[in-house]
Amino acid sequence: MRARRSARHTPPARRPTARPDHPPLPEAVPTGTAARMPAVPCLRKREASHVPHHLRAPAPPRRARPAFRVCRPRARRAGARHARGGPHHPGPPQAAPNAITRATLRVPHGCGDAATIRIQVRIPEGVTAARPMPKPGWTLVLTPREGAPAPAGHGAVPELAAITWEGGRLPNEHYDEFVLRFRTPDRANETLWFAVRQDCEGGRSVDWAQVPAEGRRLSDYPTPAASLRLVPR
Repeated sequence: MRARRSARHTPPARRPTARPDHPPLPEAVPTGTAARMPAVPCLRKREASHVPHHLRAPAPPRRARPAFRVCRPRARRAGARHARGGPHHPGPPQAAPNAITRATLRVPHGCGDAATIRIQVRIPEGVTAARPMPKPGWTLVLTPREGAPAPAGHGAVPELAAITWEGGRLPNEHYDEFVLRFRTPDRANETLWFAVRQDCEGGRSVDWAQVPAEGRRLSDYPTPAASLRLVPR
């Protein structure tokens, strides 16, 4: 008797291999529910507070104010402290009491998108011998202080209540600096506030004259005045 032949076993079809001279064969793409892409995780309201600070959307920029940058001569004796200030420092620029100080007022922008055509700096009480630096394209207007004594001595100038640069044009896309020189009052550990009025084209203007109250921060006010801190030598 002949032995019964076993059922013929058909091996699974093998996927043909790509030949070196042919491009690789495409992979099979499943269809239906198995072909769905994994869901993209979304940020829930509860999880919003756990987002790292460096990944959060930046806050809108704060409008920069006109600010002083102080330049003072080098110390003649060792150990004397001469701090330099500017709008990028954490505190106001600093100067010594009863000292000649050269200050630069930096105007970073216009009134909105309007060009600046006039800058007026009001000199606080106690600041004497104020002199502005002429600026090409701008006209200087000096306002004397009422009731101030007449100047005496060689090269003395009348006490000023305000210094104005006008007649020029500073576009909003640019910035510029206005320089003045004065003697600070002999009062250490005091902050001087210089109100600045900025007039622009189209009748627009900004009066940077707000002085922070005790215990308040400068950033709490939309239009603070320019400041200068008097520190001991």
